[in-house]
Amino acid sequence: MSITVCLVSPPWTGRQSSLWERLEGKSIPFGLGYLAAVLETYTRCSVTIIDSKADGLTVKETADAICDLSPQIVGIGTYTYDYTGGLTLAQTLKENDSHLSICFGGIHCSIFPEQTLSHPSVDFVIRGEGEYTLLEFVQEKPKNTIKGLSFKERGKIIHSPERPLISKLDSLPFLSYHLLSLEKYSPTAGQCRRTPAISMKVSRGCPHDCIFCSSSIGGRSVRRFSPARICHEIQYLVESYGVREIVFMDDTMTYPREQMISLCDALIDKNFDLIWDCSTRVTAVDESLLSSMKEAGCNQISFGIESGDDAVLTSIRKGHTTRQVRKAVKMAHEVGLEVRGSFMIGFPEDTEESILRTIQFSQELDLDLASFYIATPYPGTEMFRWASENERLLTEEWSLFDQSHCVMDIPHVSPEDVFDFYRRAWKSFYLRPRYLAKRLITLRSLYDIKSAFRAVRAVASVMKMAGAD
Repeated sequence: MSITVCLVSPPWTGRQSSLWERLEGKSIPFGLGYLAAVLETYTRCSVTIIDSKADGLTVKETADAICDLSPQIVGIGTYTYDYTGGLTLAQTLKENDSHLSICFGGIHCSIFPEQTLSHPSVDFVIRGEGEYTLLEFVQEKPKNTIKGLSFKERGKIIHSPERPLISKLDSLPFLSYHLLSLEKYSPTAGQCRRTPAISMKVSRGCPHDCIFCSSSIGGRSVRRFSPARICHEIQYLVESYGVREIVFMDDTMTYPREQMISLCDALIDKNFDLIWDCSTRVTAVDESLLSSMKEAGCNQISFGIESGDDAVLTSIRKGHTTRQVRKAVKMAHEVGLEVRGSFMIGFPEDTEESILRTIQFSQELDLDLASFYIATPYPGTEMFRWASENERLLTEEWSLFDQSHCVMDIPHVSPEDVFDFYRRAWKSFYLRPRYLAKRLITLRSLYDIKSAFRAVRAVASVMKMAGAD
């Protein structure tokens, strides 16, 4: 009898109170997609993906959908914000079938494997990159020989040695797109110009050292799919799903520069009928690179700007200055790219004055779009260690760690004021008459109008979260 494996993105119990319900859309669960791809390639097991967020399922509805499949193994992939929902789902599943093997994976439980395994409904934790750990687990290899696995044995928690990171990403099969209902996934409001649009992730790891980011948990060296592999996958998406725009979800798409140039050359050579969007750092672009990106089909670039105060930028180890931000935004506009900037409010060194400078800076840059977040101390980051050691965490209700709730008390600004500044940032950026007039001129299609309406609803939801001014 073949093994049935169900891979699950659990419900987010705090989603209805979050800005991201309206603004951020729904992103493909890349981790689950690659886990499924490896299992389908190297085993004969039956694999299903249930994305309860994309499907809008409650914990009970998700559990019912899983039970209908009668799986032997359930893999639950969690971040910090949906970790609580994952545990609740695991408990519900165990109440229905105590013999079910439940395995957790993802950043949060990789940092807290013992805390996760202390929950009676969790049997195993996969730490770090899970593709080959899960494969060996499904192949029923002895648990103590499977690198990257934590498990319970005779009342004790056992951690096997760490699994090395996958050095050659091209060795991975294509993500199992056929197991996902791609029409249920949507980009961030205002991000795309053409549909169908789809998101891709073509690298892992981060060489930088920002105090608020957990991306470096994937390693300090950047590992990328080759340009040939990326183009092959894009061709598959165009031919199989009619994709006309791609959103690259990598934090620093343009690093290393030479690999980005090679990808641009390959995209120009292939001449796909599509455009694409990406994110990067302001220090990882130059005029020549941006010109190549535009020629290769890039439509929009997003910069992680974070703050408009140079002292705060230094304190968070961002590695750029406000002057460099201005230069990068100007260069991107000059080659014809739309520019989005993302900002955070409430860093440990923030003051009322520095936050006001950030809000003002966001409006001076002539950005096409901006996103504002509340600085959130995610486990595994320097900011989390600071908040924990200094008793600055306001809660460990993980569902609130979504960057739209204040979960950290900083020295110079109260949590209430941080939230008020957060609301002010959204309102003052998007409700400027000059900005509104500029955006109206850029609306080119019904999709643009719908996307703009989503953004308006999102800004309105920020106003309602604590009452309108």
